[in-house]
Amino acid sequence: MLCQHIAAKEPLALALAECVKVCRVTNCRLGLGGSSNLEMLSQIYLAGMARMKNIRELEISHSNVTTDYWDVISTLELLQKLCYHSCDFLESPVGIDPDRKVKVPYLEAMRCNRPYHMYAAVDARHLRTLVIDMMDVDFGYETDWLSLSGTAVTELRIYSHHIPAIWHIRRLQEILRHTAHSLQALTLLIYPFSDVTQVLFEDPAWRNMPHLRSLTLQVRCREMSPMAVIRWVCDGVRVHGGLQSFSVQDAKSDSSRTLLLLGPRRPIALSGAEIRQIVHEELDCIPGLNFVEISGTSVRLVDGKWIDAEGYAS
Repeated sequence: MLCQHIAAKEPLALALAECVKVCRVTNCRLGLGGSSNLEMLSQIYLAGMARMKNIRELEISHSNVTTDYWDVISTLELLQKLCYHSCDFLESPVGIDPDRKVKVPYLEAMRCNRPYHMYAAVDARHLRTLVIDMMDVDFGYETDWLSLSGTAVTELRIYSHHIPAIWHIRRLQEILRHTAHSLQALTLLIYPFSDVTQVLFEDPAWRNMPHLRSLTLQVRCREMSPMAVIRWVCDGVRVHGGLQSFSVQDAKSDSSRTLLLLGPRRPIALSGAEIRQIVHEELDCIPGLNFVEISGTSVRLVDGKWIDAEGYAS
């Protein structure tokens, strides 16, 4: 494999290493207490990655992450996107020099264990897009979200694969408090008519996002009228007077726990005419709003008139 040739410092491999722009590492279950063969393989991967100085995008999945990884990733000066999926962060840098932290504008971590180790290794001042999973076992635990106050995070996407508890919402509120000043785009999953979502909608941070222009809400609900769901959602959305784009997505789940607690899921499907009715009755107070999408059906404001996004006037 290429990394072996790079580690052996073969000229052609070293030249190819500089051409790598996207790197993906998967199923690398290495780390503390591992076998000598696995540790050797880990060092080969890391040695190869260290030579790939032009990497723009790095994705690590189903792997263990140790400080050795952070030492290498922090040297990738052109890195623009760093993604972790189903990873276990075994350790975090201790006493790391702030100048040696990972500097990347796009950070994503989904279904990972101990993500607080990851945040400790990243220089939050450089973040612009943050994508995280609310249902990670340690979501927000021992994480210094205050560091986000000094950032200019413009896009925040927080997903959930089953029903959040109130403590998840408390940590979500803390994140919003430290990013509300700069957010321009926000994606969240909500449960209409639930106490946890109501707590979020009543939080001052939710009501004070002066630069928010795009809001996407993934909605998961019981058997209830789609119009009733959307009207309830709009009650929490109309506080964002600067919105230009608003989307409601029909969240799907394969979680049996969600099915047991919520019962059968009813798809949220509205016609273009129904969406225009919602806009006029519920969202007319948002002066700059020009695009609304609900479960794939969208309308757009053109010359003062709401029309189907395909361009056909009502």
